Amino acid sequence: MKAGEAGSDEEWRQRVKIETDIAAQGNGFEHGVLHIGEPSHFSCPDCGGAMVQIKEGSLVRFKCHTGHGFSPGTLLNEMQEMTEKKLWQSVRSLEEFIMLFNLTSDNLAQAGNARAAAKFKVKAEAATVSANALRAYIFEHLFKRDSAQQESGA
Repeated sequence: MKAGEAGSDEEWRQRVKIETDIAAQGNGFEHGVLHIGEPSHFSCPDCGGAMVQIKEGSLVRFKCHTGHGFSPGTLLNEMQEMTEKKLWQSVRSLEEFIMLFNLTSDNLAQAGNARAAAKFKVKAEAATVSANALRAYIFEHLFKRDSAQQESGA
């Protein structure tokens, strides 16, 4: 039997015991979670850990080495939420760069260093272009995703 596929009653019982131990005690790695499925190409959206793909007949689910578990649908939702959150964090970070570049430019200009001040203004303008482009991408991406979910009834 390949890891992650339904097999004999004994193999099934062993897999259920491993998953029960993980649910009760945590630490999926120590309990052998990596042996109950095939390596997955995805990382856990909760902890970033390695995940296995577990096939049971026509059903597929994912479990990470620390014990977090996902159906394909919940994994997709978690990945979308994680990506959106990181994109907004990037916008915030760029906006903080803009504020710092402008503050530095103003301080340099007040100190009489117009050439250095101008360089920081250029950096602020470039960061503004990047922040605006990223913000536009997020709105476009979210609009398309939300529209598709509404059309599908999800």
